[in-house]
Amino acid sequence: MEIGKYMESPLGFGIIVITPEEWEKAKPQFEKERLNWTDYDSSLIDMHIANCGYGIIDEEYMTAIDDEFVLEDIYNMLNHK
Repeated sequence: MEIGKYMESPLGFGIIVITPEEWEKAKPQFEKERLNWTDYDSSLIDMHIANCGYGIIDEEYMTAIDDEFVLEDIYNMLNHK
C-alpha cells in the first residue's frame, strides 16, 4: 500500500508524511495488515494530525514516531516548508 509522501527527517532518517484524508482511508488496512502496528500507533498518528496536520510514520520500521524531541524537529520542518 502506497500512501503519503516520503521525506527525509531533520535527523536524516526516512519518514512518510500522510494527510488526514489519507490516514482515514489507510487506517483500517494498517490496523488489520501491519503486524507491528498497534492501537497505540494509531493514537499517535491521530495526535500528530492534531498537532501539525499530518501523520508521521518511520519509513524503516513502518511505525508511528513516538519521540517528542524528534517530533518537534519534524513538526518545525513541516510547518516551514
